[in-house]
Amino acid sequence: DDDDDREERKGGAPAIVVVLDGMGDRRSRFDFDDDQDDVVFVSDAGLDGWEECRHIVNDVPATFAEVPSEARECESVYETTFDGRLRAKWKRWCVARPSEPFAYADWFLGPMDSLGAAYSYASHVIFGDWNACGKVMGLAPWGLLSEEEEAFVGDSSLTASSSSSWGRSTRRSWGRLVGALDVDAVEAESGSPLIAVAGRGGVWRSGFAVDRSATRRILARASESLPERERRALRRGSGGSFPPEVERDLWNKYDEGSAVDGARACCAVLAALVQRQFEAAALPLIHAAADDAAPKAVYVTGGVALNSVFNGKIRGDFDVVVPPAPGDESVALGCAAVAFGSAVDASLLPFAGAPAESDGDFFFPPSSDVSFDFDDDDDQEGAAAAAPEEEG
Repeated sequence: DDDDDREERKGGAPAIVVVLDGMGDRRSRFDFDDDQDDVVFVSDAGLDGWEECRHIVNDVPATFAEVPSEARECESVYETTFDGRLRAKWKRWCVARPSEPFAYADWFLGPMDSLGAAYSYASHVIFGDWNACGKVMGLAPWGLLSEEEEAFVGDSSLTASSSSSWGRSTRRSWGRLVGALDVDAVEAESGSPLIAVAGRGGVWRSGFAVDRSATRRILARASESLPERERRALRRGSGGSFPPEVERDLWNKYDEGSAVDGARACCAVLAALVQRQFEAAALPLIHAAADDAAPKAVYVTGGVALNSVFNGKIRGDFDVVVPPAPGDESVALGCAAVAFGSAVDASLLPFAGAPAESDGDFFFPPSSDVSFDFDDDDDQEGAAAAAPEEEG
């Protein structure tokens, strides 16, 4: 059967792990001092294959030694081995911009050009909060309505019907405007995208390019297709042109009803294009990593892995696995799993998606290379008491 065929493939890895992070650790942190007995710092530099790992700084290939100390991890690819170890395969770093950390009056936005940070910038523009990326993901489908969906949104009988409450206020207000904005034309006429595969060498060689100025061009072009009343209201509320000089929280910026509707319709188009451009950039990374390793499974994690629409578009001769806690909470969970050296009970997590036939455990590959030193016997006994007992 298919499982047997995949098991017999020569040279294939059990799995690859693709981490789509917003902001990882600093490059300088990788230069830890082994002589500090009281400090245990675990980084990718201790993984198998680190010497052969491919590194990219923003969109330029580099050796690890050439990565600037102020750079931070962005996206990473790992490969598991048949004995349960993790190998570093590919890592993209982003150089921070020291002059801009607080330029946007919203923590985290300025310094990074990771995929997660690009999403955060769109979230800042639309909702005034870099950490409202889930709202951007949820808004995106409104900007990519099919003809049938547009007909549903514009159906006045549904809008007025008391028995059809789904999205009624949206369909009565800004939702009725989205169909006229033509997201394809907006994308074609807005210049370089917010997120794209960089260079001509493909994502595996050149990484990604992030252009924050694209949000202004997208919003301006979308507003040109609004009905005259909403277009004029937007310009009045923005001081003469849209978008305003300060792009932040456009969803709640305006008071006049027509301006509110126009701004939100444009924001829906921006969210749709962020989703589309993110998929066009990130899917090639996953497929390139899978082609290189021929895995049986692809694990996608990091905060961006909460994008369920994107996850559903990953296709290949492998299983796709999204951990039950792919965001920042997985850092603490992963540390606990390494410390205890055992599986983590998935029933303790805010997700009930373990297969019915499983025992409820979510497996973390063991790491026999990691050891923890304690100052005295009492600490060691306490750790042993806290560790879960092995079954069987």
